Amino acid sequence: MTKGYVLNNSLSVRDIDRIIYGLERCGFTAVLLPFEIKDINPTDDVAIVGLPAATEDLVDIEDLVARCVAIGIRIVILWLSVDATLPPTLGSYGAAAAPPEADELGDILGGAALWLDPVGIPRPKELIPRNKC
Repeated sequence: MTKGYVLNNSLSVRDIDRIIYGLERCGFTAVLLPFEIKDINPTDDVAIVGLPAATEDLVDIEDLVARCVAIGIRIVILWLSVDATLPPTLGSYGAAAAPPEADELGDILGGAALWLDPVGIPRPKELIPRNKC
């Protein structure tokens, strides 16, 4: 069974339950810290970051995210609050984002690059300016 490795160390019981529920309904097993990054299979597994993250977790999460990305592990952000904001590092490295209850979570965990906001609405596409010759 594929796994979702949760990179947060300080989550409430409610948030852990929401993450586990979201992963399990999509056929994933949640793995909580402590674990070794080398145990994550980049082909099948994903790394999960719950936001908002506890302030004391941010430095460790950013380090774990960088180590995961370096070996090709997808980073999926799960919004745990409608007031959550995206730290710049995660915006650069994250592959997708959604609330744990989103219907699209299965597609996201399966590899779709969908970015939903904290209430589950798709983020608008960014317009890329093009120079015309």
